[in-house]
Amino acid sequence: MKYYFGMVFKIFCCAFIVSSAYAAHAAHVPAFLFIPVENAGRNPDYEYIGKSATKELNRLIGKNFAVREISERTWRALARENQFIYEDEYHTRSVALQLGLILKRDLVLSGSYLIEPSKDGGTDTVFFNVYLQRIKDRKMISHIKFRTPADASIFTRMNEFSSMVIAELSRVLPDKNEAEKKFYDEELQFYKNQFFVSGGTTFAISPAPVKEISETGDVDFNPGDFEHKPLIAVQYRRLNFLFDGFQFHLGSGFSFGSTDINMVSSANRIKVDYYSFSLNAGPGYRFNISSRAYLALQAGGGFYYGKSVLDLGMSGKEVINKNTGENIDEIKIDYYAPTAQGDLIIGYHFTGNLAFEVGSAYRVYFGSEENSKQALAYGGFVFGF
Repeated sequence: MKYYFGMVFKIFCCAFIVSSAYAAHAAHVPAFLFIPVENAGRNPDYEYIGKSATKELNRLIGKNFAVREISERTWRALARENQFIYEDEYHTRSVALQLGLILKRDLVLSGSYLIEPSKDGGTDTVFFNVYLQRIKDRKMISHIKFRTPADASIFTRMNEFSSMVIAELSRVLPDKNEAEKKFYDEELQFYKNQFFVSGGTTFAISPAPVKEISETGDVDFNPGDFEHKPLIAVQYRRLNFLFDGFQFHLGSGFSFGSTDINMVSSANRIKVDYYSFSLNAGPGYRFNISSRAYLALQAGGGFYYGKSVLDLGMSGKEVINKNTGENIDEIKIDYYAPTAQGDLIIGYHFTGNLAFEVGSAYRVYFGSEENSKQALAYGGFVFGF
């Protein structure tokens, strides 16, 4: 038991040090969101302008500035999850500001263009509106307006437009070549739905005492009497359920194994094979230690079923069924008990949808003799979806 908790402490320290290093490196690099340039007029003949402008600005931002970005696929999914349904409005000043708040960005760049048809049948005009906003103080840093004729000169003029935007960004974003950051860490966005797969073992708080088998084969054990049972468990979690930090879990576990125990009046140790199945559910709360490491507390209740088989063949003790007069070679014991359990979990995120956790739990089996108790130790991987 002491060895296990020592290992948990060491893993926690390593996770904290590594995650703190990540956080220290990323602290001075702004979190940035670029919303693609939108064809506000929905003119299909000029759709290529928005795609071309978006591609070029993405290239120049990546080339010139040190920023922490979030993939477009990820931020669009999070926007929809937060009821931002109309994607053709993401570029507007107000919606872009709200997206920046939800996605915890420092700066947001968004914009659109409209086509103004020529009144005399000549060349149409493209009119750009681009907004650069600082999210913390909800301030628009720059409003870029740009006009260009939609003729053969548009590509040259688009270079001028890109240069104007990059010039404005250079006022607030650190230069990539001068930044002290040695590597770039994409902002982690944790998935609210999680699936935890773990393996571990159990520890008896009060190991099974030496008991006596009566001549009729009666013997009684409690669910938590046997220790060091291998444990396999799966658990579903919903993060930020009802409010930030609060979580709900629903899980099941299966344990199995065998051991040898001493019995009164038995010349040899008796082999015991056992297995069990449990269900549990309950609330929890997660504390973020850093951008990657976290601590979680869980409480819950459930139901437990277990079965033990005592092999008397090599025990040297004769047990006779008083009803049939036959020797009893094995004794089967079934356990049914409601349970209560508390967990302490330490975890570390490798990515937004992959984490590793180690944990310990204290479980009480109600209805058994003196409410049998047991400790659990486990570790495993968390998959977000």
